[in-house]
Amino acid sequence: MRMRAVLLASLLVGVCGTSVFFPLVQADSPAVKPGIDASREQPDAEEKEERHKPLPRYFGQLGISDKQRIDLYAVQDVYESRIKKLQAELETLVSERNSKLENLLTSGQKQRLQELRENAQRAARQKKSVEGKK
Repeated sequence: MRMRAVLLASLLVGVCGTSVFFPLVQADSPAVKPGIDASREQPDAEEKEERHKPLPRYFGQLGISDKQRIDLYAVQDVYESRIKKLQAELETLVSERNSKLENLLTSGQKQRLQELRENAQRAARQKKSVEGKK
């Protein structure tokens, strides 16, 4: 999971560039920042009402005003659907790559790979059940 997050972050920075993330939160009114079409790709009203809107990590400790909170949510809404599309694309690419890699293996190697994966899943389940009992 951690590797997936690192890959996603790398992809987002590579596709969007770091200038997309940092100037937005520094602007006085990020929802109206030039180059951002706030009317595009926003979730519908029902989806906005249903979802919980957490602020980015540590933002809650900054004394964010109500206006800033609204602006921060607007920026999140603009990027949310784009990020979801990129996450889906990343998952597709990783799956496609893994499939091509596995096609290069012999049948014995594929069988051993399956065994290794099953053992890892079993160990993860056992670890989870042990942590749950604590």
